[in-house]
This record gives sequence, C-alpha cells and structure tokens, in this order.
Amino acid sequence: MRLFHMVRSFTTLVMLLSGVVLLATTASAITIASPTEGQIVRDKVRIVIPRSSLPMEVSRSGFICIKVDGRFCAAIDASATATDRKSPVSTSIVYVWDSKAVIKDPNPNIPADQRRYRDGRHEITVEAHGISGDARKESIIESAKVVVNLQNTVQRPNPAPPVNLKYRYYLGQQSIYRVSVTGEILSATGYSLTGGQFPIAGGFDIIQSVEDVLPDGSGLIRYKVDKDSAYTNIFGQLNLLRYSTRFPSVYRIMDSSARVLDANVLSGKVKTEIADCLIRMPGRPVQVGDTWPNEIKMKLEGLSALSNLTGQSTVESFEWEGGFECAKINSRLSGDATFYFPPVNGAPARINAHNIAYFAYKPGKLVKDVTEIEISASMDTATLNTLQQQQQVPSMTSGLYGGGMPSGPASMGTAPPLVTGTGRSTGGYNSGSGTQGSGMTAIKIRLTITKELVRK
Repeated sequence: MRLFHMVRSFTTLVMLLSGVVLLATTASAITIASPTEGQIVRDKVRIVIPRSSLPMEVSRSGFICIKVDGRFCAAIDASATATDRKSPVSTSIVYVWDSKAVIKDPNPNIPADQRRYRDGRHEITVEAHGISGDARKESIIESAKVVVNLQNTVQRPNPAPPVNLKYRYYLGQQSIYRVSVTGEILSATGYSLTGGQFPIAGGFDIIQSVEDVLPDGSGLIRYKVDKDSAYTNIFGQLNLLRYSTRFPSVYRIMDSSARVLDANVLSGKVKTEIADCLIRMPGRPVQVGDTWPNEIKMKLEGLSALSNLTGQSTVESFEWEGGFECAKINSRLSGDATFYFPPVNGAPARINAHNIAYFAYKPGKLVKDVTEIEISASMDTATLNTLQQQQQVPSMTSGLYGGGMPSGPASMGTAPPLVTGTGRSTGGYNSGSGTQGSGMTAIKIRLTITKELVRK
C-alpha cells in the first residue's frame, strides 16, 4: 500500500513537472532584445528579436512587422525557411533602422522638415503576424514595444567653441572609399517613370594611400580605382569595367584642407584622371552657419567624364555618422558634365549638384558624402514604354507604377542603346532642354552618388 502511494505521488510529480515544461515551451511573448527601454540610440539602430520569443504560428509561417512611431518600416519573413539553407538558422531576427533616412510616408502633404526623425523619444513596435484561430486568418498574434531616446546631434557646450576642420595624414595610412551610383528616370514634373527602380547603376572603390607626409601637414597621396569593383548596369546591360578599362595609379600632393597642390605628380608618364575622394575644407575653425567656396572634381567610372563642379559649402550641424562625431556640410555646386548613358549619351549637360558630407573632425577624415544631380533630357516615347516593360512597370499612360528590378543579358563591352521590342535601336535621344517634340517625352534623370569610407 505504501509502495502504491509512493508510485502515485511520483506519477503526480512527473505530470506536474511535465506541465511546467509544456508551459515553458508553448507559452511565448515576443520580445525586443535590443534596443532596450529608454536607451540612447543614433544613426543605424539594430532592432533584435530573439527567435525563441516568437509564437509557434509565427516561426512556422508568419512574418514580423516593424514600425517606428506607428509608421510601417519593414515586413520580415520570420520562418526558418527564410534563411539560406546552406547556413544555420540565426538565433535572432535583426532589422537595421536608419534613423537618418527620409521617412517613408505616402502622404504627400507632410512638410519636408517633418520627413526626418528628430532627436527625442521614439516608439519602436514589433508585431508578430501569423495564421491562428478556427477561421485560419492572418492576424497579429503578439506585439512588443520599446521607447528609445534618439540623439543624432552631437551634444556640445553652449557657447560651443569653433571646430578646426582639417585632414590628418599618416604615413602608411590607407582608406577605401566605396562609390555607388543609382539613376532613376522621372517625368518633367518629378514623378518616377520606372517605379522607383534604378535602370542606371554603377559602382567602384577608390583606394587612398598616404605615401609621404610633409612638415606642413600636406601629404603625397596615391589614388587607385580597384578594377575588380568597377561596373555599370545600364538598362539591364552589365559591364564589368575590368575587361575594358585601365586603372593606373595617380599620385597627388594635397594640403590638410584637401586643396590639390599637384593633381598628378607623374603626369608626364601617367595619363589618367580620378575623381576627388575628399571634400575641400575651409582651412580655419568654423561654427554652424559658416561658409566657404568649394570645388569638386567628379568622375563616375564608366558613366561620366571628369567634370569640375564649383559652388559654396556651409556647416549645417554637428551630427553622429558611422560612429564618429561629424560636421555635416551642405554644398551647392554646378558645372558642365558629360555622361555616357542614354539618352544624354556623350552630350555635355549643365548640372546642379547638392552634396551632403560628414567629416569626422577628431580623427580628421571624411566618413561619407551623398550627391544628388538632376539632368534634363528627352526620350523617344516608345523606347520609354519599352523600358518600363523591362522594369515590370506599366506604361507611362496608365498612371500606375510598380516593382521589378532591371533585367537583361550581361554584356562585357559598352552598354548598347535602348532597344524596342523588335530588337532595333530607336535612336531619338536628345540632350537638349527637355522640351517635348513629336514622339518625344520630356524626362529628368536623377543620379544619386554615395561615397562611403569602408576601411577606416
């Protein structure tokens, strides 16, 4: 009898323990591991959701919706099959919120100054969506929220002392700047004709090496384009530039303001041109609002010739960028440029450029700069409609513009002109004022050129 009671007690204990384990494995509450409540964040913010906190309905076939201040940011497949089958399933889902990017909101009435996240409190919401219930409908299974304190602005004393913006060169110092170019075709009034996709693209890395440093702080600097990184993709035609272009080194002497004292020390032997990597600094201590004349030599490998842009730069603010305290420099520049893609295809164009640069003033290095350019032109209407079809975008006359990336056969030579469905070149490219003639559509080409320090 006593043995019977012992066995029954043991059985009851096992059942209770099993119930605890069952609760521990089935009960789940989605959590945000990072950032934490009240944390100070800046720049690119990693939002981390442990997979172990996902409800079963979500981890099997659901998705995660991420919002900031109630605005949709991203939807991420939460199932294990979303990862590369050759790699182990990650223990967390990670989304990077770019707190300095333009806010994506379809409401056209939002003022421009409200399309950026301001410093202060912001609410991050993570929603777990999945199929549940007898109705088997998709719904929000669980959600979690965290409030963070955004501080992109560098905290400075009041009154703040002026900051000396100058480059610091060190013997043997090597920096790699990654340049990426995207081009979108717009209507004359500024609406995308290619569904927000980029039928013109390119990229290359510039290696900057300090070979010698003079007593006054000037440097002998070697510049070279990494041939294995250079490419263009024009209307789906891929061109790997290493097969068609030579990239010799250029040696320059530059002072601590990035003023070029000798653009090519070996000009008698080396005949080549490379874009400026560095934005010219004022050569004196500055405060917010201070201005100085500036000049940039722009060359987009495989996409444009070397052009000289001049204008004015202004210290807009002091912000964090890439983990550095930076001076944010706003420049307006203009000049003549020649581009090697349809429809401008070799014809000189007058351009206005807007450049935003981030200069890390403590280590004395340029961290990032972004340049936007708009080129007015006109394009054969039939050719434009064909391009939209290649982009999986409905005809310009439909008023509806949708997704799809450019596609087409790879080409190792120069990208051919646009073709119609018959396979014949249409011609009809005009780099003039962009006025609409017979069978022509006035367009704009918006180029965004991003240069980022990837090796520090």
